Amino acid sequence: MKKSLSPGRTHPLLHRGVGLALCLLLVGPLARAQVDPVPMEAPASAPAGRGFAAAGDGVIRNMLTGLLWTATDSNADVDWNQAQLRCKVQGDAWRLPSVAELNSLYDPAATETVRCGSSNCKVPNGFKLTSARQWTRERYAGEEAWSISLSKGNRATVSVHYGFHMRALCVRQPDSINNLPRE
Repeated sequence: MKKSLSPGRTHPLLHRGVGLALCLLLVGPLARAQVDPVPMEAPASAPAGRGFAAAGDGVIRNMLTGLLWTATDSNADVDWNQAQLRCKVQGDAWRLPSVAELNSLYDPAATETVRCGSSNCKVPNGFKLTSARQWTRERYAGEEAWSISLSKGNRATVSVHYGFHMRALCVRQPDSINNLPRE
């Protein structure tokens, strides 16, 4: 005996199919993410955990490179464009870091970690992170940009429109680098 559906009702399998399609639509950009290890020999980087000091006003200085970092990330999910805007509103010269700059914060041999959301990040003490995954300023191709996990040290390409658990940590050159005395 065949069962028929009453008018206005749909078959439960149809609901599952629509749910699956919606899930694939939402997760699709992340599912395409390319994950690569980040080389540890990033140029001009200090060993993470050493050579960093509080510079005041929520800023941390890399004593070797002179780079200034915001001590906190965006504290909310942000896509790549929102991440860039978050850095711009910090003031003159604040920007998203390059892959090498962000990688300079990660110390694979760190014995002490900083809590970053539900993970532990291998970065210098003083940083207050709400997620391990941070945006870089570098685009990969088309609508994708590089991000780095500060808990695992890997980088991944992510759709610039994706923001789930993505954060912005901002960096800038110090003002004094432009005001050095001339000999």
